[in-house]
Amino acid sequence: LALQNQYGMNVNCCLFFMWFGFNGQGGLSQARVKQLLAASSGWHDRVVKPLRRLRQQIDLLSQPLKQAVLDEELAAEQVEQLMLADTLWFISRRIKSPPKKVADICRSVLAYCTVMGVKIDAVLCHHVQSLLCSAFPMLDPAEIAEICQQRLTQQRMGGVVGTQLLLDL
Repeated sequence: LALQNQYGMNVNCCLFFMWFGFNGQGGLSQARVKQLLAASSGWHDRVVKPLRRLRQQIDLLSQPLKQAVLDEELAAEQVEQLMLADTLWFISRRIKSPPKKVADICRSVLAYCTVMGVKIDAVLCHHVQSLLCSAFPMLDPAEIAEICQQRLTQQRMGGVVGTQLLLDL
C-alpha cells in the first residue's frame, strides 16, 4: 500500500507484474505496460479510485459503512485484476530460476514507473524488495536487494547499460 499511498502507483498493476513474472512470463516492456494501462485505466479511474476516496473520507464512527465501502472497493479491484489478466494471455510456461523471475518483475516495475513518470528512489526500491521477499522466500533477501538495485536503477556490470537498456525496451 505504500507504493499506492506514497507514489500513486496502481497496486493492482504491481501485483499483476509479480504474478506474471512469478509464472515465468518474463518482464513487461513499456509498450506492454501501456497496453495494460489502456485496458484497465477506465475502470480504475471511474470505479476503484472513487470507492477508495469515499472509504478514506468516511468517519471512523461509521465503521459498518466504511467496511461496506471497503468490500465494494476490494470487489472492484478484483475485477481490475481480471481485466489485467485478460489483457495479456500467457505466451508459454517458461522454466526460469527465481532470481530471473525477480529480475523480470523488476523490469516490469521499471517500465511501469517510466510510463507513469514515477521517480524510483531508495524507499520505492525497498517497498518492491519487501514484496519480492514475500513472494520468493527461498531467496536470500540480500540477493533480492542486489537484483532490485541493478534492475530498477539500470546499473549493469561491465558497462553495458546502454545495450541492456535497448534490449529491455
